[in-house]
This record gives sequence, structure tokens and C-alpha cells, in this order.
Amino acid sequence: MKSVAVIFGGESVEREVSILTALEVMAYLSRDYEVVPIYIDSRGWWVDKGIDKLEFFKRGSIPKDRVYIEGDRLYKKGAFGSLKLYKQIDVVYLMTHGGSGENGDIQGLLNMHKVAFTSCDTLASAICMDKYLLKKCLKSIGVPTLPASLYEGEDIVGFCEEVEKKYGYPLIVKPVTLGSSIGISVARDRESLVDGIERASLFDTRVMVERYLEQKVELNQSAYMGDKLRLSMIERPISKDGMLTFWDKYGGDVKSMSGSMREMPANIDGKLSAKINALSTKVYKELSLKGIVRIDYLYSSECGIYLNEINTIPGSMALYLYGDRDKWSDILDETVRYAYTYKLRKDSLTRDFGCDLLHSHSKGVKNS
Repeated sequence: MKSVAVIFGGESVEREVSILTALEVMAYLSRDYEVVPIYIDSRGWWVDKGIDKLEFFKRGSIPKDRVYIEGDRLYKKGAFGSLKLYKQIDVVYLMTHGGSGENGDIQGLLNMHKVAFTSCDTLASAICMDKYLLKKCLKSIGVPTLPASLYEGEDIVGFCEEVEKKYGYPLIVKPVTLGSSIGISVARDRESLVDGIERASLFDTRVMVERYLEQKVELNQSAYMGDKLRLSMIERPISKDGMLTFWDKYGGDVKSMSGSMREMPANIDGKLSAKINALSTKVYKELSLKGIVRIDYLYSSECGIYLNEINTIPGSMALYLYGDRDKWSDILDETVRYAYTYKLRKDSLTRDFGCDLLHSHSKGVKNS
């Protein structure tokens, strides 16, 4: 029986979304796995009886048993500060939204410990988390995305004048590395633009401003790699005022964290559907994505289709986009098996080509 550690929580403002994702998805992991829930907070990594239950967190309970990772093993503190083996882990299922859980930090840590995990590798995670950098990468591979300007704390008046001249109003203001619509606002004049930048700056050191499309449709699709690349149906989220808020996305209960109103599958023509399928396939392959991702698009009859952002660890792991809940366990199983196989491939790579460089240097200093 393989042991699957489900890591969730973290220090991000999306921590509660991560908790809900983990509680929902763990119920669908195959009984063939030993599931080990691990909760992360600012104090460390924790395990405890009951952390796989919503009531544990609603009560404000604090996990008591800290765990430490070394290679593919987890340890607890024993007597006199010694460490004792707690579990050996075959695969980590990452359900950490935002911050260090999604930006490549924890992915890099797991890579260093040579542990298999289900999400994108360090580089792809970092690129997709950074909305501004992602746009640069998408442009380089010919994927359409709206142009944007970056604010990093310089003269705010000068920056506002620049984006007003470049794009006009309305504008949308976003923290560069946040998700779940946190810190996002629409600006229709100078006052609301300054307010939006200042508000977004509370969440991130870098703020992005781009043109806001009034007459647009949001279209989302998920993808994952199993024995082959699989694409979900395309959904159309529906919001009251044209922009999805945090509560639009996560306003449902834990049994259905896919949010409120959405059209699934989206009522779009076959040509647009084929275009999105092609873009999702291209992006997944060329950015070397791994695990279940959700790719969010914007469409307007005036501007066409644009890729808006990529969520490498989406809410509910985007399982709702694959329809029938009876299939969810199979999807999770495919991603676990792929993560384990991918790790074995990496382990088999040659790390030494026998150059014997050290013996060619008598003093250890180049050209000395």
C-alpha cells in the first residue's frame, strides 16, 4: 500500500481555501492508499487526530504533533529531543493554495528531499504564480494574453499617468502573486486606480494593471497528465457584476467547494471550444506543467480569446470540471501514479559523467 501525504494549509491568505480543498479531496483518494494529512502553519508541519475533519478547524483547534521531513520519511520528536520515525511517504499530494505552497518553494523542498509530488515542478510553479512573468512567457510561445504594466512602489502618480495613456479606463488592478480574486479591483478613474493599487500593495510588493474587458466571458478548463494529457469540459463561471469575487468562487459548502453559479459545459460554439482545447494543450506541454491545473481564459467578441492565468493547485483540485464524482477517485489515482513514475524517471538520470576534475587540479584553484 502506497502512503500519500496530503499537505495543506500554509501561511498564505488562501489558507482556508486550502483546508476546504484538502477536506473535500481526501474523501476521494483511493482506499488503496494510506492517507497522511499534514497541516502547515507559521509554526511548522503538523499531524494530529481530527485534522481531516472540518470541525477541528472550526473549533480553532491547534495540531499538537510536529513532524520533520528527511528524504521520504517523516519524523516526530521522541524522548529527550530525539527523532522517531512516524511515516515513510511514497507521494505528496499538494493542496496548498498560494504563497510558499504554490510558488515553487515547497516544490523545491520536496525536490531536494527526492520526494514524489503531484503538482508542477519548482520553475513552472514559480512562473504560473507570477502573473506578470507568466504573460511574458505566454507571449514568447505565441499564446494570446492581455498586455499589463507592473508597479513596484515607484511614483504612483507617474505610474497612473502611464497606464491611463497606455490603456485608458476601465482598468483592473491585481496583486501579482495572489489568487482567489483577493486584492483585485476595477478602476474607472484616477481615484479608484490609486485606491486599488494601494489596496493591492497590502498583499504584494508588486502590483499589475491591465485593461479591464467590460463585455467578456470567463471560460475555464482543467488539464492533467495521466497515461496521456486529459482535458476537462470548459466551464463558464457566472458573476453578478462581471467580475468573480472570492465569495463567487468559494461560497459553497465543503461538499461542493466549486462555488456558486456556473454553466457546465459552457454554451460556446465548436470553433471556440477547439481553440481553447488547443491552447490548453500547448500551454500544458510547453510550460512543462504537472498534476491537475486549471487554466482561466477571457473571451470577448471584440478582442477574441486571451489566457488570463494558470492555477497550478486549483480549488477543489478542479475535479468538478470532470463531471461525475464517481470518476474523481480514478483521476486522483492517475495523478498519484504519474507523480511516482515521474520521480522514478528523475531518479534514473545520470548525475556523474566521470570527469575526475578534482584530480586535475593540484592546488584547487583554477589556472593557479
